[in-house]
Amino acid sequence: MYPKMNPDFFTDLAITETIREQFAKKLEITRMIVRDVQVGVTSHASVFRAKGGSVYALVRSNTELSLGDIMKILRNIGIDADHFVPPGGVTTYFEDKAVERFKEVFPGRRVMDDSEDLRYYRKLIPYTPALVCVSRIRGELREYDPQSRQWKVVKRLSYSKISATE
Repeated sequence: MYPKMNPDFFTDLAITETIREQFAKKLEITRMIVRDVQVGVTSHASVFRAKGGSVYALVRSNTELSLGDIMKILRNIGIDADHFVPPGGVTTYFEDKAVERFKEVFPGRRVMDDSEDLRYYRKLIPYTPALVCVSRIRGELREYDPQSRQWKVVKRLSYSKISATE
């Protein structure tokens, strides 16, 4: 007699591998909060707790999404982001790409690090898949229903990251 296969195990393994390959980060999933909920026509998200207690959201899509798209998706599903994990573990990924985009549009203009322009171009950067460290879940997690074009509640829970202040 063979043991029953657990399809959730393979989903969790795929998530772990995606994080390792795309973000050069090793996360061990301790608890899956929601698994592959639909967050767009071609996008899905999984929210999970990792070893150490942090909560993460992984958004995957068949189409290319920007950082601005990810921010909007997170707002719609009820999540506030603590920080966005850069692809490949490159800590300056978002800033470098924003400067690149800015210089494409304004080749002779000097770039200010904290300018409003740079903030705008940062939101246009491709970011698929997206890994987000969650700072807060606002009471419920929602899923997109493409037939009704509405967001429906899939899980009710609250979470708030406790930050150490010196």
